Amino acid sequence: MSHKTGQDRLTITMSYRRYVTHAPAIIVWFGEMPFYMDEIAHRLHACDLFISFSTSGTVYPAAGFVAEVRNAGDVRMVDMNLEPSTGVSYFAECCHGRAGELVPKLVDELLV
Repeated sequence: MSHKTGQDRLTITMSYRRYVTHAPAIIVWFGEMPFYMDEIAHRLHACDLFISFSTSGTVYPAAGFVAEVRNAGDVRMVDMNLEPSTGVSYFAECCHGRAGELVPKLVDELLV
């Protein structure tokens, strides 16, 4: 396995960011429906990597995203939580532990 240099990683990250749509964080309280559900559904069906970060996997409609992505096709799915989420069986990859340790390792892997 070859490793990229810091400059290569910076270039990859900057190139990647050109293709990512950034949106402001929106808080959705229990019982509320998130904005842009049509856009969310479109992106779930178009993704090739889905990472579930720090969630119980029980609050809908977001809890349903996992099954929706799994049914959409060949998608790399990662459950990243302190403990396994409710829908852990939907994930091919599971990383359980502290986010401060797990996230940097995953990012390094993705950028290699």
